[in-house]
Amino acid sequence: MAMERIGLEAGPLSQWLHAGMVKAGLCVELIETRHVAAAFKTMPVKTDGRDARGIAQLMRLGWFRPAHCKSLTAQKVRALLTSRKLIRVSFTTSR
Repeated sequence: MAMERIGLEAGPLSQWLHAGMVKAGLCVELIETRHVAAAFKTMPVKTDGRDARGIAQLMRLGWFRPAHCKSLTAQKVRALLTSRKLIRVSFTTSR
């Protein structure tokens, strides 16, 4: 069976993964984290496998809310600013 689209739960690393998958020509959707959590509340045991099946079901039924994905440039700028901040904090506390 061919994949029509791929669902990823939004998170810190998923935006980078999303960008790479889109660049590879795959149809990928970032799904709003709160929406996924609300849909999975009734699951008695959370495992990666059950999460994957649940996200696939949300994608099949269209019961998901797409999350905004920042541009790769915006993600790089944010990573640089965070690194700069961490270096500054580390430098000032080591004095």
